Amino acid sequence: MITTTTYVGVNEARSRFSDLVNQVCYGGKQVVVTSRGRPKVAIVTLRAAQGRRLSAETPPLRHKRQTALKKLDHNYQALQQETHGQLPDPVETLHQLRHERTQQLLGHLR
Repeated sequence: MITTTTYVGVNEARSRFSDLVNQVCYGGKQVVVTSRGRPKVAIVTLRAAQGRRLSAETPPLRHKRQTALKKLDHNYQALQQETHGQLPDPVETLHQLRHERTQQLLGHLR
């Protein structure tokens, strides 16, 4: 649990970085680094940072990933049905797409 917050300027933080990290990790403190008197960043434990990131981002990110995976699965199933289970060679597909795009670009240059 964070007990106190210490505010330090950027130059002081640079010169005392190791000490400040130890205060955070072992002393239970939170360190806020300021620039021109304004808070810019906080030095917090990795656990605190991961907890904050996970609590802030996980639900929307998980939903986006699940939605993307469902779309991918749907497209994969449709492609398998369309090709009767014989999926095209990805390298050949990329070559074909590159060739088509090159032809499109050359058509615009003429």
